[in-house]
This record gives sequence, C-alpha cells and structure tokens, in this order.
Amino acid sequence: MTQDELKRVAEESWESCDGCTETDKHMWINGFIRAANLFAEVGSLPSPDELEERGKLIGGMISTLLTDMKDLDPEFSKIIDENFWELTDDKPEEESPYCPICESCGVDGCCSPLNCHHHPDGHYCGSHLKDLKFGYVMYTWFYKNIYDALTPEQKAECDNAHGEAYDGIYEL
Repeated sequence: MTQDELKRVAEESWESCDGCTETDKHMWINGFIRAANLFAEVGSLPSPDELEERGKLIGGMISTLLTDMKDLDPEFSKIIDENFWELTDDKPEEESPYCPICESCGVDGCCSPLNCHHHPDGHYCGSHLKDLKFGYVMYTWFYKNIYDALTPEQKAECDNAHGEAYDGIYEL
C-alpha cells in the first residue's frame, strides 16, 4: 500500500464529533498514518478491507467490554451511556428542552417567568425566579427614579397598565 493509499484510508476512516476541528482531523489522520507506518516496519501493511474488518472486530470487542463494565458502577455506566452509545447500541433518548410542569423552553427572554409554577420537578424555576426578581428590582427603580418625571398622560397610561396587570395576576 502506498502512502497516498494509506492517507485515503485514513481520511475515509475519520469520524468527526461535535467538538472536532479541522486540526483534530489532521492530527488524527497523521496519527493513523504514523501508526500504520510503524506496523509496516514490523510486517506487511493490511489492505483497506482487512483494516476495516479488524476495526469491526475491535469495535465489537470494545462494545462487549463496555456493556459488561456498565454494571460495575452507576457513574461509569452514565459516562458510557453519554459518550459511547454508538458502541453499545444504547442510544440515549432525546430530552425535551421543555419544562414538564409549565412547558417553558428555558431560552432567556422567550417564555414568561409568570408561567412558572416553581415546582420541585420544574426545569427552569431558578432562572425564572431570577427573572422575576430582576423585574421587581427594575419596577421599584422605575417608580423611585422615573415615574415622577412622567407627563400626566404617561402617568395615567402607566397607572392603567399597572392596574390591569395587578387585576390579571391577583384575579380581582
């Protein structure tokens, strides 16, 4: 096998990941080629088909090993499930980004913190509580620093909005 053929095999064998960069790919290919060249010094280099077969065999052995080791420690099992599910065929279920209680999506500024039920099983209750605290701080700052400077029409509009919000929240 020539170096060009070996490079082609390395490029075809590369499997990217979410955080992998082009530099990671080149380093991996370089390592693949260097390892293959080291093996070539020991004996003849396997063909691309032989390399693929050996990869499947090793992958199966690793899969069996990881599956067997999952029972040893719950934390280790979690790490395997999160990072090596391709090898163990235990693909994790897609988690919904929505809160199971109030259906908030958790994106800042998207869902109103007023929808939050502050339930122990809620997903975004902490951030919603911070949003509500922030709103209260800004509300009190507005009334201390700006309200008196408003025109009578602006004060009337602000008071009406305040009254409607109050009645809506406290259901008067």
